[in-house]
Amino acid sequence: MVPLRTLVKNMEMLEKSEIRKYIKEKRKQLDSALKEQWDESICRKVLSMYEIRHSFCVYCYVSFDQEAGTHKLIEYLIDMGK
Repeated sequence: MVPLRTLVKNMEMLEKSEIRKYIKEKRKQLDSALKEQWDESICRKVLSMYEIRHSFCVYCYVSFDQEAGTHKLIEYLIDMGK
């Protein structure tokens, strides 16, 4: 696996598929407790946004696999009537 530093330095020369493959591998290695903390942090930041709080409707993808978790965010948005 190519180190991130090398990826960043050579970003212009890499194919998108190579970058995606690297990121997917890194996400798989992520500690589940840390991932949950990051998911909650993302959720709090999204919910604190003016645009979210004052919107009529919010669309959000449903996460799967190792993506940033959106399930709690979706629950909060539904509770808010979004």
